[in-house]
Amino acid sequence: MAGRDPSRILAASCDLDCGQDLFRLSQALHERQISHLHLAIWGSDDMSQMNLPAFETLPPSQPVTGWVAISLRCRRLGDVFHTSYPPDAFAGLNQREPMDKIGKTILLYYFPPEATAGTANAPSSGSKQVQ
Repeated sequence: MAGRDPSRILAASCDLDCGQDLFRLSQALHERQISHLHLAIWGSDDMSQMNLPAFETLPPSQPVTGWVAISLRCRRLGDVFHTSYPPDAFAGLNQREPMDKIGKTILLYYFPPEATAGTANAPSSGSKQVQ
């Protein structure tokens, strides 16, 4: 009903993204032995109770290095932990291929230090296509 990219239609409410994939994200991060990441999730969950590794909130409109997990709502609308940024705050990620899709609502990226020198969130050379 929502087409190939449901975030275009359903991202404005909890129909699509209300933190339901946080436990899957935690499991995926532990399986990959990721100890730190930049995180942009929309939800009211207590992140200290989600068994996540150390994280920083993904800054809007700024390149970062390392692992990034962002929910579809955040990427589309700019809403992060109930803080609203402009809708294009994470637009640089729209041009990049994530390493993985966690559940239905979270994208996982990796940006090596050399890839972001002078660019906005450049992709890693080993990115795989998300289906």
